[in-house]
Amino acid sequence: MARWAAFLADPATVDPVARVLAAKTLEEMRYPLSVWDDVVWRSGLGLGLILTPREERVLDVGHSGAMPGFLADVSGRCGPGVPAATGAAVLVSSGTGVLALDLSRRVLDLSLAEDPPEIEPWLPGEPAPEAYRSVLGRWWGEGFEYVFAWRDGQLEARGVDAPRDQPPAVFATEDGPDLLRTVSGREIGERLRLTRDAEGRVVRMHWATYRFTRAQETFDGIPASCP
Repeated sequence: MARWAAFLADPATVDPVARVLAAKTLEEMRYPLSVWDDVVWRSGLGLGLILTPREERVLDVGHSGAMPGFLADVSGRCGPGVPAATGAAVLVSSGTGVLALDLSRRVLDLSLAEDPPEIEPWLPGEPAPEAYRSVLGRWWGEGFEYVFAWRDGQLEARGVDAPRDQPPAVFATEDGPDLLRTVSGREIGERLRLTRDAEGRVVRMHWATYRFTRAQETFDGIPASCP
C-alpha cells in the first residue's frame, strides 16, 4: 500500500514503463472535479481519488477505506520541493479510530520535516536556439505584460504580476519554428504565431489570436503612451 501511495504521487518514477497506468492518466485523475466546501477548497475529489491541497502548490492524493473492524488510508504527496515518490500508508485494527485516517498525511509532514529534501544547486541551462532568441524578454498583450524565456529546452511565458508559484505557459513547436502550441499553463491548446522582419527577428506575435508587441499598444498599433 505504501508503494501504491508513492505511485499516486509519482507514477513516472514508480512505474516508468506504465504497466499500471500512464502518468498522463493519473494526472487527469488528480484533477479536482468537486470539492467539499465551495467557498474554501480544503479537500476535494478527482477521479476516484481524495485530494488535499497544501501550501506552495503541493498536493496530497490518496484514499481511505474501511471494513468491519479495520480502517486504512494511503496518501502520496507531489509538488515543488517534494522528493520523488513520497507516500505513506496506515492500517488500523479498529472500526472506530477514525482519527487515524489523517495519520498518513501527518506521517508525510513528519518525514519531510525530519528528513528534508536536498536543495538542488542552480546551474545555467542551455541557451535558446537562434530562432527563438529574439522572442526572449518582455512583451505586451491584452494590456498585460509577460516575460518569455527559454527553460529546460522549451519556450515559456509568465505574466509579470503572476503569483510566484503559478506555473508558466509552455510551448512546443507544431509546424516549423514560427508556429507553436501551448502545451501547459495559461491558454493551453492555443497557438502562438511568430512574425519576423526581413532580418529574421521576431517583431510581433499572436497568442490565442491576441497580438503581442514589445511596447504596449492599442489594437490600432498606437503606443499606449500617446495621448
